[in-house]
Amino acid sequence: MNVARYLDWNIYIVKSIGLLSISFLLLLLPAESAYSQQTTASECPVSIALGNVGNGIAARDNATGVGWIMWTEQDVYTRFSPSPHPGNADHLIAVQYVNGQWNVDNNGSLVKFEPAATDCLVAEVNFTSDTVSLLTGVSEHVNGIDTGYNSGDLSITANQWANVQNFGEFGVSGSYILHSDDDFTSTGTGGTTDPGSAECPAQMLIGNAGYGIAAADPASGIGWIMWSEESVFSRFSPSPLSGNTEHLLAVSYTDGQWFYDNNSGPNPLTIRSNDCLIAQVNFATDIVTPLIGVDEVINGIDAGYSSGDVVITPNVWAGVSNAGEFGVTGSVLAKESDSGSTDSGSTDSGSTDSGGEVETASCPANISLGNLGYGIAAIDPAVGEGWIMWSEEDVHARFQPSPYPNNASNLLAVKYVGDSWYYDNNGGLTEFTPRTTDCLLAEVNFGTDTVSQLIGVSEVVYGIDSGYESGDLTIIANQWANVSNTGEFGLSGQSVQHSDDNGGSDGSDGSDGSDGSDGSDGSDGSDGSDGSDGAQ
Repeated sequence: MNVARYLDWNIYIVKSIGLLSISFLLLLLPAESAYSQQTTASECPVSIALGNVGNGIAARDNATGVGWIMWTEQDVYTRFSPSPHPGNADHLIAVQYVNGQWNVDNNGSLVKFEPAATDCLVAEVNFTSDTVSLLTGVSEHVNGIDTGYNSGDLSITANQWANVQNFGEFGVSGSYILHSDDDFTSTGTGGTTDPGSAECPAQMLIGNAGYGIAAADPASGIGWIMWSEESVFSRFSPSPLSGNTEHLLAVSYTDGQWFYDNNSGPNPLTIRSNDCLIAQVNFATDIVTPLIGVDEVINGIDAGYSSGDVVITPNVWAGVSNAGEFGVTGSVLAKESDSGSTDSGSTDSGSTDSGGEVETASCPANISLGNLGYGIAAIDPAVGEGWIMWSEEDVHARFQPSPYPNNASNLLAVKYVGDSWYYDNNGGLTEFTPRTTDCLLAEVNFGTDTVSQLIGVSEVVYGIDSGYESGDLTIIANQWANVSNTGEFGLSGQSVQHSDDNGGSDGSDGSDGSDGSDGSDGSDGSDGSDGSDGAQ
């Protein structure tokens, strides 16, 4: 016998048996799915905006067994091919796990897909019995996809499509859900690192009021109107509806998270330390409560203001009735700080660029009204208190942005808000620095359209001298170019005379200097109202 060949043969047999044994054992191990090779499981985002829910979720009418409704961060039409049925919700779709593989239901068939890192199962479905179980309070992974959420307004109805009965489909309503996360707390800061630093700025300009504030219809519960220093269009994505007020939008607070409303529903909002809540809204009853005089922090956002001309009207858009939206008029809000008072503010304003104190403010003894143009143009509708101010320098040369074309050359509407003076150019309020010769000739209530000429008055108002002794000035509310025009002010007259402590001819001598400023003569060129005659 050849011993060497005998040994080789036996070794071969042993090796073969060993390999067969290993192969057999491998066959006994569970089959590995295509997805199980992934090293990380998905994780639901903390805040999930459901997006456009369309007509619902379309699925095969003859589907059976167990499946899920899955939220996908990427739009289902972009992510899956073949595409889901037209009208399907943008971010929700029916899925099933079959033979170790995830499949999406596109209403015609099951199509394999690879789960994404942010996929989230929000409901379990029994296709055979047509039952849906929302996974509220659940927190687990199902075959690699994160599952469940804490709270939200999601509702899913079996056998419904476009709000009518349709077997095999799923009706959807709602706009958001919130998922649990170890890093997520309900402190109410909504992302702000130091909620204790929350503070409304002293002055808040609302910018372009646009058509108003757009919000989802219908909405319910309590919310707020929030001012944002940065334009809402550059700050937020998805962006608010086109035409929304530049620095205001509707917000709400749910389960420890702030949301902003872009007219499609709530979207998670990371608050900033200078955000400011200026009104509370009851969306169910359409009641808006301005937070004037309020000073508190609400879930990490400072709230309230001291004064301003902003008015928010429910159920208005672009000046006409529109349920669920908010009309906006006005330009500025102010919040007083603890460090100052109105009186000290007025002292500062009197000395700003004159170098003098409040007492140095003094109307000239003789005031030529200049070219009266078509009158004084102001925001329609404005509210609150204001004044008609005379300016020695032509207002079109002095102020930028310029007052409205054909506004009187030396008269315009002004307001005092939050320790600062603002002039009205018919498009908004713009801050300005008073001069020692500025003179308030009339007080205006913009809300009631009443004008009180300050004849016989002699006092300094927040750093500007006011009142006069005599003259032929007449101011008529709601008139422009001698015809009715809401919000504007018609004018007539040529001059007014102010009292002067130096009195007599000395005062007129002083007004000789003012003769040198017979700058009124320049305004004479407007001979006075000759230009205005042309306007007539």
